Amino acid sequence: MSSPSSSTVPRHAVTREITGIALLLFAVFLAGAFVSLALARLRAGVSVEGSVGAVGSFLVQPLVSFFGWPAALLLPLAPAVHALRLFGRLRSDVDRSWLIFFAGAALLLPIALALAGPAPPPGLPSAAAGWWGELAAGSWTHWFGAFGAWVVVLLATSALMAATLAWNPVRMLLGTTGSILAHRLSTQRRNPRERKAAPRSPRDMTPRSPQRSTRPLTRPTSPVTSYRRQTCSRTFRHATPKRASASSTQWAPS
Repeated sequence: MSSPSSSTVPRHAVTREITGIALLLFAVFLAGAFVSLALARLRAGVSVEGSVGAVGSFLVQPLVSFFGWPAALLLPLAPAVHALRLFGRLRSDVDRSWLIFFAGAALLLPIALALAGPAPPPGLPSAAAGWWGELAAGSWTHWFGAFGAWVVVLLATSALMAATLAWNPVRMLLGTTGSILAHRLSTQRRNPRERKAAPRSPRDMTPRSPQRSTRPLTRPTSPVTSYRRQTCSRTFRHATPKRASASSTQWAPS
């Protein structure tokens, strides 16, 4: 019979489970508050305070005004991913990578949408980019110009994806053309002796012995010669038993 102390769950494990449950339910509550606010903005007869109360309305309206709708919808994913980490569904390094990716995407997506879309009316935030997107896009356009701002966005996005997802979008844009060009450049930069000694085809890479003779060991026979040999051997086989039987019959005693 086990003692009560051995059957009890450790305290840190209980705290971990409760924190994971709280984060997952908070992500569901935040996502529901965003859906309620979207339906209320579309005049679908849904009240935000009636659905998620004053707390939900207090949370989602500033987030939408600051980040815009596309980036704000990414925010509930951060506590959900961390809850999966606490439940043991994700490793700690994967959880950290996804958290950094969602945080970076929430900052970069409004800037890209502000650069791509038209400017909102004065004094009102953009529904797609929010206050943050308009402010950062205006500053980057002033510093780097319209084209330079897109280059900075591409640089920041590539660095974020390479650091978190281990994937480089610039490499995808280049495709195989960049790898072929790099291979040709590396081939041209070789030493002339190395280019001359380098094999041109996989067939040349197989070692060959110059002293080995390729002449066949036996002389090839024609079909007529082989046929004659087979006929002679068959005749000899059939004739030998008959000759033996004839001699035995001739010298048999009467």
